[in-house]
Amino acid sequence: MAIVRTTTKDSTTSTTNTTGKGPRPTAVARPGVRPGGRSATATQTPDSKRFLEETIVELKRVKWPSRDEVSAGTIVTILLLVFFALYIFGLDYAALKLFNVLGLDGQNPPPTI
Repeated sequence: MAIVRTTTKDSTTSTTNTTGKGPRPTAVARPGVRPGGRSATATQTPDSKRFLEETIVELKRVKWPSRDEVSAGTIVTILLLVFFALYIFGLDYAALKLFNVLGLDGQNPPPTI
């Protein structure tokens, strides 16, 4: 699985390949740009502001589930929760009855000699 970093048109790199397969992207030197991507003349946007801007752009691309999909998922989750709660309750009740029949319930201690 490769991680792709989206960039603007004036960026120095376009993708980052983390799979180890294929050629690695190379940085393109531009005039007036110091190593590390910092411009010698222009001020850069602070990292936190840039992060928020990119986050908003990415969230606009997300396909959010519809109200019907969320409702259906919620109903399925609740039904499965009830089913497994009843299943575990039934197993616990059966084990309790089995221990009562075998005398392993701890209610009647064994007689001492």
